[in-house]
Amino acid sequence: MDVLNTIAPVFLVILTGYILTKKRFLSDSLVKDLNRICFWIALPALLFGKIVGSTGNFTVVMETFLVVTAGMVACLLGGFVLARLLKVPFTSVGTFVQGTYRGNLAFVGLAVIIYSLADFTPEHAQQVETLAVYVLAPIVPIYNLVAVFLLVAFRQNDNRNAALKKIPVQLASNPLVIACAAGFLVQRFLPSPPLAIMRTLDVLGQMALPLALLGVGGALAHRKIAGRSLYAISASLLKTVLAPAVGLLLAHLMGLSQDEMRVALIFLACPTAISSHTMAERMGGDAQLSAAIVIISSLLSILSLSAILAMFY
Repeated sequence: MDVLNTIAPVFLVILTGYILTKKRFLSDSLVKDLNRICFWIALPALLFGKIVGSTGNFTVVMETFLVVTAGMVACLLGGFVLARLLKVPFTSVGTFVQGTYRGNLAFVGLAVIIYSLADFTPEHAQQVETLAVYVLAPIVPIYNLVAVFLLVAFRQNDNRNAALKKIPVQLASNPLVIACAAGFLVQRFLPSPPLAIMRTLDVLGQMALPLALLGVGGALAHRKIAGRSLYAISASLLKTVLAPAVGLLLAHLMGLSQDEMRVALIFLACPTAISSHTMAERMGGDAQLSAAIVIISSLLSILSLSAILAMFY
């Protein structure tokens, strides 16, 4: 029942966004605006506030970060092997492999982690939330960087140099990256920021998770599984099964605490990020395949996340 109480609100809000969009209660333009507000304002405010309000540093989360990174690398390697075995077309390989590792950590993973802490004391919950944010901070640019290289390497045209030159600008202008970097700087050099500013960021950050989940549902309403089913299912299984399995093995070998294991495994069990579809569209990838992976991995993640949460109850 505790697992259901944690996972159900996350996916019911996603389902609400899906239904409201399908029924046109939420227009396409409004869904895009909600996602834009969440991506540019609410989530950055949440991440910035969590980092500034913390007392730790990145070194204390290094082992958790390494487990998440190892799960990502396992999926990358497995993705290339599986793409070869399944004879995925050359121009679809980048999209296929991206779908195996690029989890929806900020929109889904963070929400599941925070909602799973309902029975924790405020101090304990704050520690775990800080751990999650500290792991998320470097993963965001790494995910983006690897995705760009994959899509450029297997793109349908030869304009690769121009795309590679845009990578530094894309990373530097990502609001989540900016918020995390700014948060670390403020935490280091301005330990007592103005209370009014922090309360404002807290209010903005509180709307991040509901908006993010509604936006995910709204975005899924416009995705379709059009062919490529075998490829999409295979990539989704790597994302939702292989990644947390590798993470679980390494977490035990490295002796991670329960809190560290919770954060690492939930992040690794997340569905493929919707932004992977957006990037595939923009960079000449296989848009149909990326959409199918997002949908199927979202469904499979209900089981994978439930299994992970069951370990901690």
